[in-house]
Amino acid sequence: MARPSLASVRRPEILDAVCTTMLRVGVANTTLARIAEVAEVQPSIIRHYLGNKSEVMRAAVERALENALDVVGTEDRRAADADELLDRLFDGRLSVPEINQLVDQLIGESYHDDELRGDLGAIYLRFQQSLSAQLPVSVPVDQREVTAFSLLCIAHAAQTFEHLGFADNLLPLARQAARLALVQHVDAKDSE
Repeated sequence: MARPSLASVRRPEILDAVCTTMLRVGVANTTLARIAEVAEVQPSIIRHYLGNKSEVMRAAVERALENALDVVGTEDRRAADADELLDRLFDGRLSVPEINQLVDQLIGESYHDDELRGDLGAIYLRFQQSLSAQLPVSVPVDQREVTAFSLLCIAHAAQTFEHLGFADNLLPLARQAARLALVQHVDAKDSE
């Protein structure tokens, strides 16, 4: 009888080490050897479960996407109203500084890596599409894409600006801006 695969256990552990390493030394200075040191395994184990550095980056990007999609939800979990959607965007894991720092570092690295840029672009597109599907029914179908894009921009920029010390009460301001992006459709629909 074949032994069960350790991949379901080892891969998440190694991805944790990838993220920890990237946060400690930056994406550009992340090597398989450094990841292996953090994971307390041989570099060959990293290659076995994740591949080369480019594939490791892709795995980190996929993990970021999974996190973002998990926050927003799936089509069968449409937000009941604007407040529920804003709670998902601004009060959950999207506001975890380490995750945002990692995403910002990956974006910075993507200026030098076309494959990474494509992966990140695909992630943001999938996130926008998922967010669009989660918008309350009060947002007209023809306005969902632009509304989702607006919310995505506000949520991402708020995290980055907060890190920069842009304003003391930035997240409440960002949430208010996102609310305006959502409620304008309700108001516009009522005035027609």
